[in-house]
Amino acid sequence: MTDIDAYFGIVYDATFRELSRRCVVKAKRIQDVDDLLQNTYERFYRHIRRHGTNAVENAQAYLMTLLNKELARHYRFYARKREVAYDDSVELLETAETPEAETLDRLTLDEIWALIESEPTMTQKVFVLFYGHDMAIAQIAAELGISEAAVKNRLMRARNKIRAKMRKEETA
Repeated sequence: MTDIDAYFGIVYDATFRELSRRCVVKAKRIQDVDDLLQNTYERFYRHIRRHGTNAVENAQAYLMTLLNKELARHYRFYARKREVAYDDSVELLETAETPEAETLDRLTLDEIWALIESEPTMTQKVFVLFYGHDMAIAQIAAELGISEAAVKNRLMRARNKIRAKMRKEETA
């Protein structure tokens, strides 16, 4: 059992960043990304528990295949049945050191995320890939199949909306 857990940890560390980027690009809603990734890794873990660590020749390719199947399954079955929207926010800033500062940062993060969630899905993806995954503008444009100018415009509009909200709160 320990070998399987150690192997899973190594594979997870090696593949999570790329898999989460792919998931952000392919997901219809940013809020679904965490569930999709969790289900993908859970299916992978169950597979290696049943068949052993040698059953998968290329773990990253296998996980990408599982992710694609999970995306199809999720949007085919679960998206229609979703009755209540849930709040899953993406960590965009590092956590603060003191509880008071952490609470203020959390409020700020929640406000920023609420603004970003009101934007179109493509803008949400651009924002998360740029700030959450540190991807370059050219890389985001290539992944999403849009121009670099479109990526820059979406980022600029999102930033301006955040700035306007923060200025409004400062003057209030």
